[in-house]
Amino acid sequence: MKLPKLLKYYFFFLLIALSLFSCKKDNSQELLQKAQNSLAVSKPDVAMGLLDSIRNPENMDKNDYMQYIVTYIGAKYEAGKDITKDSLILVAQRYFYMKGKPDESAIANYYAAQFYDENANFPKALEFYMNTVLEADKSNNSER
Repeated sequence: MKLPKLLKYYFFFLLIALSLFSCKKDNSQELLQKAQNSLAVSKPDVAMGLLDSIRNPENMDKNDYMQYIVTYIGAKYEAGKDITKDSLILVAQRYFYMKGKPDESAIANYYAAQFYDENANFPKALEFYMNTVLEADKSNNSER
């Protein structure tokens, strides 16, 4: 008779433990926002540290993942790290351009230009620098 009672307690504690574990908050959006703010105030190393703490960023929704890519590559570039193999910036740039999001598109175009510049593809770099200006003009954040 003791075994079934012990088994009930075991399942009860197992259920509670699983419930608590499944309630763990996904704070990837919060970390992404903090990383973007750190990058904006010229702290790329802090931004990279925050972004590195996000587990499986590819599992984020598409918009957040594209922002993650732009922020991560931007932080790498601003920290003086090698971005010559970070072609995902081109995927993010195309995504924001196609979505008609000029704020995000301007930043993605800028880092895409840096990507091409670092790879010594200067005509493409110039094209993306020009796209940066065009998208910034459409943006609500451009200062006149």
